Order: sequence, then C-alpha cells, then structure tokens
Amino acid sequence: MKKYHHPKYFLLIIFSSIIMIGCSSIIFDRLIMGTTIDKPYKISDGALAFHQSLDFVADLHSDALMSQRNLTKESDVAHVDLPRMRKGNAAFQVFTITSCSPPFQLSSGTGLSFDANKSKFVNQMGVYSFMNLEGPQLWGNMYNRSIWQMDKLAKYAKEDPYFHLIKSKKDFLELIELRSKDKRHIGGILGIEGIHNLKGDIKNLETFYQKGVRSIGFAHFFDNMYAGSRHGKDKYGLTEKGREVLKRMDELGIIADLSHDSEKTIEDVLKYGKNPPIITHGGSRGVEDTPRNFTDAQLKAVAQKGGIIGVMFFDSTDRHAITVDKIVQNILYIRNLVGSQHIALGSDYDGGTITPFDISGLGILTEALLNAGIPKEEIKGIMGENYKNFLLKYLK
Repeated sequence: MKKYHHPKYFLLIIFSSIIMIGCSSIIFDRLIMGTTIDKPYKISDGALAFHQSLDFVADLHSDALMSQRNLTKESDVAHVDLPRMRKGNAAFQVFTITSCSPPFQLSSGTGLSFDANKSKFVNQMGVYSFMNLEGPQLWGNMYNRSIWQMDKLAKYAKEDPYFHLIKSKKDFLELIELRSKDKRHIGGILGIEGIHNLKGDIKNLETFYQKGVRSIGFAHFFDNMYAGSRHGKDKYGLTEKGREVLKRMDELGIIADLSHDSEKTIEDVLKYGKNPPIITHGGSRGVEDTPRNFTDAQLKAVAQKGGIIGVMFFDSTDRHAITVDKIVQNILYIRNLVGSQHIALGSDYDGGTITPFDISGLGILTEALLNAGIPKEEIKGIMGENYKNFLLKYLK
C-alpha cells in the first residue's frame, strides 16, 4: 500500500526546523556572551550621579551587528543595544564587523587560538549567519555579509530617531549639539576587523567608506593577503597590497586599528601610516603576558603618534576570570606608561566574550576608577572625552 504524506506535515517540519535554528542563535548568544555581575547593578549614589553627569561616554568595540537581535529593542541577551546604551549613559558606540573567525576552541585542539590559526578554516561568521536565518547569499560571502551588517546599522538609524550613524565631522558635531539638549541622542560609527571581506579588490574599500566605515583592522585571527595577524600562522607585516590599502585609508580618513595585527604589521602601520592608529580593544602585557595584549613599546609607539588605546573588558586567558579590578589594573598601568589622555574603553562587547557588566552598567567602572583615586577630569577623558577629541581631530 502506497503511503501518502500530506504536504502540511512537510511544511510543519520545515517551519519547526527554522524556529529551532533561529532559537539556537539566541541560545548561543546566551552561552558565550554573558556577564559576571548580576543585575540589578549596585553603584553608590555619588558615583552614579557623577557617571550620569558625564557628557560623552564611548566604547570602541562591539560586535553586536552580527547578532540576530534588533538593536533598537532592549534585550537581556549579550551586551549592547540602543536602550541599554541610554541606560548606561553611553553616548557613542563603535560597531565593528567581523569578516571571519575560527570556531571556538574544540576538545580536539582545533579552533580559535590566540597563538596561531591556520588559513584553512571553517568561518564561524558564516555559520552564525546561517543560525541567524540570514539569506544563503550571506553564509559563504564575507563581502555580502559585511554589507548586510552595515545596512542594518543604517536601518536602526531610520527606526530610532534618536540614534545617529556618524560618517563625518559634521555629523559628529551635530550629535554633540543634540546631546547637549537631550541625552536620548546617541551615535555609532562602523569599524571592521579583518579585511578578508575586501575580496582582493581595493574598490570595495570605497564602498565600505560610503557605508560609514571609519576604522579598520587589517587582520583578525588569520593572516591574509594584506597583513599578518598576531594570531596567524606566519605573522608577517603589511604586504604590498596592504600598504596600498593603508595609503587609501589615510586619504579617505579611515583609521587603522591595531587590535589583532601582528608585531610586524604594527611596525609597518606606524612607519607608513599618515594618521595615528588606534587599538579599539586590547590590554597590557605588563598586567597579563598574553599574545592578545600589547608590549610597553607598542603602547608607547601608539601614544607617541597621537593614538588612542581602548582597554578591553575581556580576559583572554580565562573567559570567566575577568573582573572590574583587572580592567582598572590595565587602565592604571597604561596611564602610568603613557598618560590617561590616550586611554579609552574598548570592551569587546558581543564578541563571544564574558564581561563583568553589559553597557547599561558602565557606571560600575566609573565608580571603580573613582575608588582607584583617578581624578574626575581624567575619568571623563577615559570614559569617552579622549576618543571624542580624537574623532574631532581626524574625522573628515
């Protein structure tokens, strides 16, 4: 007897599978992007009042655009969305696009490594895109996926009248003016880590610029045709193509981000670049000697060229070991080394990281800096004014 399967059962199976895949993305976010401090966050009245009085609080690195979440809506998942920015008195966020990344460390010993990643890999970003139920044209195409994320931020700026995508100094000055009257106004700018997504065509850099990209890290976890990564296999410096890209970045006004670049790439960017570079998310090897952090010489070189160092809220040796004290230790160390005027916040929010608090809890760090004896004027700089002044100087 021939069995007949009604089409509705196939549709039910397909629909259920889609729901399961979509839910798996949120579950994945909850598992790998949490906080160590429970809400409600406890901050003294005095510290909270001072934090809320700050005119410009900024964070230099969030990977929130790779999430399935609508960032105009408040969530209890991961770290950054626009409502939580406002709760934390955050005026500005750098939204970074990750072009490719290895999977998290597996029991077999393969996957993400801070020491050396081979070029042959499964791109975690493509898998993540699939889990987010994004179109198949994005799963295996880094360029398409990057454009998709850039367009998402522009879409949020249309959906939320108080959120502004910043592309120019004029845009930035307008944001500062609007915020002086109403702190609901917040802004964001685009960055990239790992220019694999250029796909070998420098013309794509122009497209990224038009979309609003204003900072670029040449490498992420892999060496590529442009530069070596500090986590790559060969860790070489800028290639001829890389120097060509750096030259065009200087002309356009795109700042080089050294966060994942190899030592040789850092040397080359400092040597050949016209504009000062930044470290959007990093730490000091003087506090923790790990490949993810920077040497005293590197930090001094960035500062001497007028750059900014974003201190990350993430422990690369043990994902669950990060504390507010560790963040403060890094800030104090770098402050003693190069001065507080070169320091900013570089959380690495939403990047598969465990942090002490999400962006709504930035007042916790303000209180910790006060307790560490840092003068209030310096704290204002560290929390965002230093980066604001940098943008006012180098945005076109």
